[in-house]
Amino acid sequence: MATYDQAEVKPFLHVEEKDYGLESPPRVSKIKSYDNIIAVRIVRNDTSRSDAMVHCSYDTLFLRIIYPNGTVIEKDIKLEGVQLFNYCSIRPGKEDDHLRYEMIEKDKILVVYYNSINYMKVEGWGMLIDFDGKVFDRTLIGVIGYKDFRIFRLPRVQISFNVKKEKGFIIGYRPLASNNFEWKQYKIESDGKFTTLSNGLIKLDSSAIFGLNALISTIDEGYSFIYKLNDTLPNSMLRDLIVAEFIGYNKFDTTKIYLYRANLLNRIPQPISCSIEYVGVGHSCSLPIMYNQSDYNLKIGFLSSGAIISLNITQIIFPGNRFKFRTWKLKSLLFGGYILPERIKVGTDSRLYIYVFSVNGTLYNTLGSEQPLQTNPNYALEVLPNNTLLIAQMEYNNTWGFNAIDIPKLTNDNGYYNTNIESTFPEINSTIPSGITNTSINFYIPVTLSGGRLSIFQTIGERKILRQSTSGTQCILDNDDKRVIVNILNSTLSKSGGNYFIKIDSNFVKSRIYGEPLLGVREDTWNFIIEDKRYIYTITSSTTALLRLTVGGTNIIKNSTYDEKKHFVNTLLDELADAVQISRGRLKSIKNQMDPNSNDGRLLININIEETKDPHEKDVNSVIQDINYMMSNNDQTPIGYGQLTNLDFTYGFNPAPNYLEEYGPRSLILVSIAIPLVILYFLARKRERKGQNIVIFKVSFFIFDFVIDTLFIINNANDVKRLYIPRIKFGIIISNNSERKYEK
Repeated sequence: MATYDQAEVKPFLHVEEKDYGLESPPRVSKIKSYDNIIAVRIVRNDTSRSDAMVHCSYDTLFLRIIYPNGTVIEKDIKLEGVQLFNYCSIRPGKEDDHLRYEMIEKDKILVVYYNSINYMKVEGWGMLIDFDGKVFDRTLIGVIGYKDFRIFRLPRVQISFNVKKEKGFIIGYRPLASNNFEWKQYKIESDGKFTTLSNGLIKLDSSAIFGLNALISTIDEGYSFIYKLNDTLPNSMLRDLIVAEFIGYNKFDTTKIYLYRANLLNRIPQPISCSIEYVGVGHSCSLPIMYNQSDYNLKIGFLSSGAIISLNITQIIFPGNRFKFRTWKLKSLLFGGYILPERIKVGTDSRLYIYVFSVNGTLYNTLGSEQPLQTNPNYALEVLPNNTLLIAQMEYNNTWGFNAIDIPKLTNDNGYYNTNIESTFPEINSTIPSGITNTSINFYIPVTLSGGRLSIFQTIGERKILRQSTSGTQCILDNDDKRVIVNILNSTLSKSGGNYFIKIDSNFVKSRIYGEPLLGVREDTWNFIIEDKRYIYTITSSTTALLRLTVGGTNIIKNSTYDEKKHFVNTLLDELADAVQISRGRLKSIKNQMDPNSNDGRLLININIEETKDPHEKDVNSVIQDINYMMSNNDQTPIGYGQLTNLDFTYGFNPAPNYLEEYGPRSLILVSIAIPLVILYFLARKRERKGQNIVIFKVSFFIFDFVIDTLFIINNANDVKRLYIPRIKFGIIISNNSERKYEK
């Protein structure tokens, strides 16, 4: 049953630091978010370049970063290499320009723009920047457009981020003068550089209809392109098709699935809207249908495999019958259901009707004290992960703002932003001892283990340091497969306490019934604290230990300049100090040397571990033990990530040889033998000065040399395989020399 309780509206206003005058007010263009950080783009009319035909804004990316405490940081960014026409309207009479931006991380922005190749052709580019405008990288995305006088004809670009954002995103578009749809996948590396993955083309004809949100991410870390085909069988009652083309991650081929076939003769000529199903499993698509002058919503639920799991046709009755479907665009909500915004004009004012529908399509609620809600000419809105809807308001003087409306949550949530999770150990925001041996997640439904990972991070200030990352397949199921238990490694939690959080990938587990991956838990949600027990370590003296590089790591060192080698080693030690949870100053690289036991010339790095006078910080022996423990569990520890992957885990972290300890006794024996020889020599010399007293030393040294050489050939020549044949030859030479000396 529909309820029409009025939601609370919370206004947010911001006065700009710089005033550009009455003709250039700060207008909200778009609102984007990443977790709990909001990036608002405002535009200002550039009167020197605008006229009746083209509207242009100042050639600056005005970003306003809003943090959870309400603080607004103004960022005015001059984008390098972005031509002026990007700041002008796409079509005459419209204020939307050619720039597009998306938040990649909490402090990184993907900017899509166009640059002219010649007087009539433009090409699309992508650029990654931070909030200060620093450019990490840029890449050609292959989109081609044309310009005719001052009017640009450009394809509509679609961008969809992978459900696991660190895996990147996909860009798709329909080229001009073509019915086909082209796509290309990208990944952004940890250093901010673009890596181009797979690309492809989906062949379509003129009967294909798709919208600006036809390209979506899928739960299995792939993507899907969904469209309608009209009149595929003109003489049939089932002549229309809804089709999904599934695109695997970094795969070139697509898999075509027919989701639904029916006679949609009375369909509304609006594209289909699809998204991940946040409550339950899989994905859903919605399509407006009219029958006997009534409005209906066709909702299809399907899995990543393309299997249909639900099909609902629900009549939608709008309050007061105030409008029909015109700008149909559904947006799924994290806590169940979806919203339908409808744009209208009331005189010169821009307004929005906002309606909330339950999962089955029933109208649940209306928002705001008065419908339609006032907004600005760009109809800018955004739904935050906590179900808060932001709607831009009309700007005045030098002030912009939006209304924040809390959308009702239609399902229970326990703080994980995942309605499939009932509880966890440890609980959110709990304090626990460092000695716990496992963590667990309780689901409402039975699950099976999958390949996604559960990762434990420690937060130190603004830094997030990985402590453990475990695949779902390494875990244990319990409680009728509703509980997942993850073993915590000894090196994961600090005995000195600290702040931690656990992140879970999508596809960590799957629904046991459907075999469909389930959503995970994002960063900074499942937080907990390890209590500080002030553990006291036994202080041990400094020592030197050896790490061996892999063949790849060795080649990096051999082929690098001095500065590159220094950077490589410093980065390795930075990551090693983080992994073992000690201060960076306690690790120093002394020298590199070739490992004589390595057949492929691998390098050894001598690392000095400084002792600490603080009994609450790890001692030297504990550091060595932890590094070796993490190397033996490199598939789950920080040792298996970043620059540390260049270490040979089979070698371990071994104390450097103590030559005094190893060879001291032998040297003492030699000295004890040499002293009597010296005494004998001087006694003989005193008795007979003209005698051949030096023979005492010659005979002794010959015997010593023969014994040492023979022992080396027998025991050590095989240490280096190349010396095997020389060992035999050298033995023959020694024998011959011995015979000659004996004859003399």
